[in-house]
Amino acid sequence: MWLKNEITSLVEKDIDRESIYVFSFIAVVFLGYLETTTFTEFVPRHLIDQLTYVVLLFPLFKLFFLDNYKISKKIVIISILLLSIISWKKAGSNVLFVMTVMILSAQGVSFNKLIKYYFYITLILFIATIFYSLLGIIQNLVYQRGNVYRYSFGINYPTDFAAHIFSLCLAYCYLHFNKLKFSSYIFFFLLAFVVNFISNARLSMITVLLIIPVMLVAQAAERKNRICRIIASFYWTSIPILGFIAGYAAYFYTPSNHLYMHFNNLLSGRLQYSKIGFDQYGFSWFGNRVIEHGWGSVNGHYMMGHAADQYFYLDSSYIRLMILFGLLMGIWILGVAVTISLTEIKHRHYALPAVIFLLSISSLIDQHFLELAYNPFLIALLASRNVIGEDNIKYE
Repeated sequence: MWLKNEITSLVEKDIDRESIYVFSFIAVVFLGYLETTTFTEFVPRHLIDQLTYVVLLFPLFKLFFLDNYKISKKIVIISILLLSIISWKKAGSNVLFVMTVMILSAQGVSFNKLIKYYFYITLILFIATIFYSLLGIIQNLVYQRGNVYRYSFGINYPTDFAAHIFSLCLAYCYLHFNKLKFSSYIFFFLLAFVVNFISNARLSMITVLLIIPVMLVAQAAERKNRICRIIASFYWTSIPILGFIAGYAAYFYTPSNHLYMHFNNLLSGRLQYSKIGFDQYGFSWFGNRVIEHGWGSVNGHYMMGHAADQYFYLDSSYIRLMILFGLLMGIWILGVAVTISLTEIKHRHYALPAVIFLLSISSLIDQHFLELAYNPFLIALLASRNVIGEDNIKYE
């Protein structure tokens, strides 16, 4: 009774719900980013996880005591949270639980403001990480592919380094969508090759290059170009289509098939490892504990040099949803992305659908669709989405 009275009193004082969420968002992004770096030599992952759980108490408090939801909606929210907890415990990974909490508790928060915070905080942290790695304060892990050296500059793996740059580019494109000009696209073009030169992340280079045509079409659609509007209105379909292709190709992968072998080589062996994942663990409704040995991080770098034959990792976000986190959570998280895209397209706004379209493509080759440190865009589901350049217009 005392607790209920205290909470009622706080609500009556009109607590700033947005401030509670923004604080939590910044903290979770910071902690999530930290986990992608070699700073984990000094700050253990289990400590980062524990701090994250403490921070999540704030958005959960906002969700259950400050947000206005009918009982029926609260039942749905609680059900989704419970499924995410089951998936977390079965998979042994908390990334989808963290993402789910932040998605469901974002009601009444300015999405544009969150992406601004994400962009500047991540950019500062990214530059600081590179600086500290060059000074030798944290490790700059160097990998070798043939005669080519791949640098990660304080990030756990070269492709993760490239993925941070890709995410920053997407955030920039969203925030400056109406101001993207020829010079912006020249910058992205040059940046893609710089990324490949540093990290030899060929597939990441392609995703950065794809920003150019995808955003050009979205901008033209926003300006009411009929053909581009038709094209952009189908951006949302990439999520179910690519998810199906990823699952089908991996499940039916056959090494003796020359076409499969060709694509497997293009994807750096990802099809082969996804097939092994299906053979060993199968599809899962609620999640699976999958034993993985990646080469990212200080421990993975050591393993690469001493036990390379033990490598096994599911890179594709779609495959991770099917095997590791469970089909139910996969339907939930991909459904969120589809809903956001369709809502924006319905209102004839194409910046966010373009971003999610690009994320859906990169999700074929990386696991970062599920991580807030790389993908803050799913929070748009319940947050207030101001139309870029029209701050007085809101819709949910």
